[in-house]
Amino acid sequence: MGTSYKADAFVKALSAGLPKPSPTVTGFVKAHTDPNYLYFSPGLTCSFWVPIPTNLIESIDHLRKRPCGGEEHELVHLHL
Repeated sequence: MGTSYKADAFVKALSAGLPKPSPTVTGFVKAHTDPNYLYFSPGLTCSFWVPIPTNLIESIDHLRKRPCGGEEHELVHLHL
């Protein structure tokens, strides 16, 4: 999700240079045995889990819990 602006503030920010957004990926997350990592599965499938170091994650938008593969996982936007 991006930044919301009032119209006049956006026009000023546009001429001053808008901030560059961080790369964002959407998918499922689940706990890793190491607290310095999260497991991440891109998209809406939960068949391929990749460990992501938490120090690479700027922020997380929690969208909802969603069923996948007979389990429920947290669906998120990860801002890297």
